Amino acid sequence: MNSFIESDVFSHKNSKFKINSAGQIEIKYNSSTDFQKVFQDAMGAQRRSFNNEEHQCKICMRHLLGDKFFFLSGCEHYFCFDCIRNLVKFSITNGKVEHIFCAEASCKKPLNDIDVKSMGLDAELVEKYE
Repeated sequence: MNSFIESDVFSHKNSKFKINSAGQIEIKYNSSTDFQKVFQDAMGAQRRSFNNEEHQCKICMRHLLGDKFFFLSGCEHYFCFDCIRNLVKFSITNGKVEHIFCAEASCKKPLNDIDVKSMGLDAELVEKYE
C-alpha cells in the first residue's frame, strides 16, 4: 500500500496528481483533450470489466454476460438487449410512444431519442416513433 503526504506531487504524462489538505487526490490536466482521453480510457476499462461478468436482467431475470446488455443513457440502468428492444417495439407498435420508460421500478425515466434510435429498430418502427 502506498501512502502519500500532503506535499507529494508527481507527474503522469499530461497530468499532475497531488494530495490536498483534506487527503483527497487532485488531478490537474494540461488540457480538456488530455482529460477526455483519460476519461474515455477509464470508461472503456469499466465497460470491458462489465462485459466480462454476468449480470441479471431485471425484466426477464436471465443471467447474461455484460455485452448482452443495453445501458439507458438517461438513467444508467441496464437491461438485456432483447428485453429493452422488445419493450420499445411493443410500445411503438401499440402507439404508446410517449409512454416508453425505463423498466426499473424505482426509476421510470423516459427513454430518450438517442437510446431508441440506437436499438437497431426497423425503419418503419423508427418512422412511427418519430
